[in-house]
Amino acid sequence: MQIKLLISSLTFLLILSGCGKIEDEELAGTAQVSYDNYTPASNNQCATDLQNSAGCFGNEPFFAENQVDKGYWALYKKSDNYKRYYNVYYKSYQFRSDGSVKKRFESEGMYRIDGTLWGVNDKADTLSLDNGESFVLTGRRYSGSDCYDVTHNDATYKMCSEASVDETKQNSAGYFGENINFGNYNFGDIRVAGEWSIGEAKVTLYSEGNTSNGGEWGVSSDAKVITIDSISYIANRYPDNGCIDTYTLVFNTKQENVRLCKL
Repeated sequence: MQIKLLISSLTFLLILSGCGKIEDEELAGTAQVSYDNYTPASNNQCATDLQNSAGCFGNEPFFAENQVDKGYWALYKKSDNYKRYYNVYYKSYQFRSDGSVKKRFESEGMYRIDGTLWGVNDKADTLSLDNGESFVLTGRRYSGSDCYDVTHNDATYKMCSEASVDETKQNSAGYFGENINFGNYNFGDIRVAGEWSIGEAKVTLYSEGNTSNGGEWGVSSDAKVITIDSISYIANRYPDNGCIDTYTLVFNTKQENVRLCKL
């Protein structure tokens, strides 16, 4: 009887081991520290700055510690089963100094004129659009960063001020060069030049903008889209492991899920 029980136990353990390890994504990645009750150090002078129906605008106003009209502002959210950090790229805005807004719509890979105006308040803690949308600071992610906790449309996001890439060199695929990165996020800002896996395939991307397949590569100005051999991929999820989960873009609309990893 003991021998039968032992054999049964070993069989059960072998079956379990054959299932493989199930990754607990709630515990994966780098934990973040949030500083609540954050107050911006820089206040705006809206009484003397340009103003519209959304607030003060131009090339002077700040939101938190960052000048509003510089670069891009990206929103990140948490995937449904993930609790450790904001790991999903949601959408981006470009707030231009003339008060207009360009927005990357959630389902598309390109920026469009949003048709709205932006403005900020004197305290630099609320960035508003004249259509009723707003971004309200609730905290700062960690010291020295350009990322903040915000509420937007009754939901909580991480919002980051992100610089554009070096636009010195450009080909039909986008911007390229030795120092060009893809991802533009602290959990995925990967130097492009080198060897990559794209799903099950492998390709080498050279700093001169060409690929080992005889095509070209390039990234968008905000580094959220990379085009390789005429196929474009937009950042989606950042697993914090040297890879970025992407969607392919067909006519600037998100399609298939593909994981890109730097090898």
